[in-house]
Amino acid sequence: MLIIPAIDIIDGQCVRLLKGDYDRQTTYSKTPVEMAKYFESCGADKIHFVDLNGARACRLINVETIADVCRSVSIPVEVGGGIRTVENIQNLFNLGVSQVVIGSLAVENPELLKGFLRQFGSEKIIVGIDVLNGIPRVSGWREGSSVTVDELLQGLAQAGVRTITSTDISRDGTLSSPNFEQYEYLVQTYPQLNIVASGGVSCPEDVRKLEEIGVAGVIIGKAIYEGKINLQQLC
Repeated sequence: MLIIPAIDIIDGQCVRLLKGDYDRQTTYSKTPVEMAKYFESCGADKIHFVDLNGARACRLINVETIADVCRSVSIPVEVGGGIRTVENIQNLFNLGVSQVVIGSLAVENPELLKGFLRQFGSEKIIVGIDVLNGIPRVSGWREGSSVTVDELLQGLAQAGVRTITSTDISRDGTLSSPNFEQYEYLVQTYPQLNIVASGGVSCPEDVRKLEEIGVAGVIIGKAIYEGKINLQQLC
């Protein structure tokens, strides 16, 4: 199972949101580059980077910060937030990004997503499914969608997607433990997909339980920043 620490940024600063609420933001003193170097020194498998400005604006914004992070480490960096076009994706790859995470667009324009998969391959394109009360959310988690999680995942699997990052928004940033039942259901129902868990991880025991469930990876954010998890010991 991959251990994937997260860097979420707003205006170039490392932050964590509570349940995806931009009005409930914690800002940390270390820069994204400092955090990336620390994660690499701990032995992390890769870094999950989210441009929260971009997610809200539906366009890439913190491009210079992304480039700085990619230059500062040798481990893979996956990036999400506001990615909407082939040009966006190619630009990120040119900066050194290893994979891109497509969120809202996968829900709103599945045909365009299929085009991304054909052009760049399923190893380069990850889809982020952010769920609140069983409903996928889009546009920086602000809006609900008209499809169910199962409808969405069935379509993504048929389209050739191989890796899904699944976030339970109600747990994100809460340190209240992940939605284990949700991940167990996803792993058992969609064995053809690599399911990466995100949201609510609070301690090493949470990580071990997710590994037992069989997820392909776990994204950890606030628990590291708040000292609840020693990343070096975990890796």
